Amino acid sequence: DNIDNLKHTQGMFCVHFFGSNDYYWVHRGRVFHYQEGDRGCKTYTKNTLNRHFEKALEETKVAFEEEQTNKSIRDLKRYERGSTKPPPFARIDTNRPVGNVKRQELELPPKCDCDPLSESPCGSNTNCINRMLMIECAVDMCGAGERCCNQRFQRRKYPSLTSSKAQGRGWGLKALQDIKAGEFVIEYVGELVDDTELWRRIDYMHQINEQNYYFLTITKDIIIDAGPKGNLARFMNHSCEPNCETQKWQVGTETRVGLFAIDDIPSGSEVTFNYNFECVGTEKKKCHCSTS
Repeated sequence: DNIDNLKHTQGMFCVHFFGSNDYYWVHRGRVFHYQEGDRGCKTYTKNTLNRHFEKALEETKVAFEEEQTNKSIRDLKRYERGSTKPPPFARIDTNRPVGNVKRQELELPPKCDCDPLSESPCGSNTNCINRMLMIECAVDMCGAGERCCNQRFQRRKYPSLTSSKAQGRGWGLKALQDIKAGEFVIEYVGELVDDTELWRRIDYMHQINEQNYYFLTITKDIIIDAGPKGNLARFMNHSCEPNCETQKWQVGTETRVGLFAIDDIPSGSEVTFNYNFECVGTEKKKCHCSTS
């Protein structure tokens, strides 16, 4: 009733303003779409209006990201019904932080003492201290330079892979070349979210009965969600007898997650790992793999 009593004319509509939390009547000519990356005007003076505007931009950014995520989940659910093509997602090559998540700031890795003139410096058959500690050599610090064999995450040294229909389990990931046990397969990439955003997304997925989860934990405060945005790793299915495993490696100042082969994987085989089925939300996920 209070809003109705505010002065307005025919053709105007009421809006809720971020920042000040006010309500007011406006017409279409005074409304502009928010665009990702908006930062407001270049000239800035400290006053109440500008402080409200700065706060409004922060709140709008959060609301925009939430709606984009919800839209991606809705589109994904609609698309999966009988489609002969893999569900759509935004392709990214590295993890992207969303909302209030705080990125890690680990100490930079030390310089290893590997022989830069050896056949495979910092390779699997060497005693590279960084490799043994599951730390990638820094590009600008390793004495082997471009020849360093311990920069697989940074160089995205993946075998040839493709998404493929998996009988009874939607879509999966298939190897297009032979992969030897111990080899790096692919990094698990997606949006980095904190615990609050994780549960907001899970609650929304429950509301629309979406049961395909793409969450993978880095730390208790940082979780990867490869649902809306990710790479081919998001297609990997669970198996109780997997041919890959997850490993956490330090790359630069952050922890990243990679999938590594634990068996020889022939070309044409599905690439899988064990989800471990930790309870997400209120229900336990059912196993659909064909192993007994």
